[in-house]
Amino acid sequence: MRSLGKFHVAFVDIILKLLYKSMPTLEEREHGTLCFSQTGEDGILNYLVPATGFYIDVGAHHPLRYSNTHMLYRRGWRGINIEPTPGAKKLFDLHRPEDLNLEVAVGRKTAKASFHVFEEGCYNTFDAACAKEIADKKISRITLVKKVPVYPLREICRTYLAHGQVVHLLSVDAEGMDTEILKTHDWINYRPRHVVVEHHEKNRPGWQNPCLFLRRKGYSLVSRTPFSAVFEDARRKTKEKTIRG
Repeated sequence: MRSLGKFHVAFVDIILKLLYKSMPTLEEREHGTLCFSQTGEDGILNYLVPATGFYIDVGAHHPLRYSNTHMLYRRGWRGINIEPTPGAKKLFDLHRPEDLNLEVAVGRKTAKASFHVFEEGCYNTFDAACAKEIADKKISRITLVKKVPVYPLREICRTYLAHGQVVHLLSVDAEGMDTEILKTHDWINYRPRHVVVEHHEKNRPGWQNPCLFLRRKGYSLVSRTPFSAVFEDARRKTKEKTIRG
């Protein structure tokens, strides 16, 4: 029993050392910035956006992990999280209770579509070709294919937002379907000041570059990460300069 007790003490000591190693020190927390996004997108937004605001997060994935908006939520921002993964709403309601959390998808028209759920949730997608490629390369395994409700983003905004609600940030991460989602937004009544969009170089037929779409909508690129592009409303910026004279 004594040796078993010593083993337990040694095991707990190892676990504690690992935890302490992974946690930032008081000095690091004082001088550093905590990030939740995959490649530092929220660190960039922390610099660009106002102290408080409203976001729409499409393909929100998880309330904390790889989240472009959780840091903003901690700062006092609020918004809508849209994520079709089964069980996502329960997680968001737990960790982001002051947000509106929807377990639906965004697409061109109101319908139902097959959603491919992987063991590694960041690969979840409606793109059947993309899902097959991930599974064939054994990057991750498909655990479920489920029909989920799909709505245009403009319809979601009209249903849940007051007319003219200021949208400070639109974040879209949809595994290659980002441009299709952007096309469903109401760019007149709910025009976001900043947009973060997933951007990988795609070689699949039919892929449309979301950056080109945003430029046509009057947005200019302000920053890039390995997986995302950050845009700001160039029209609004020009208008502000004109007013200031």
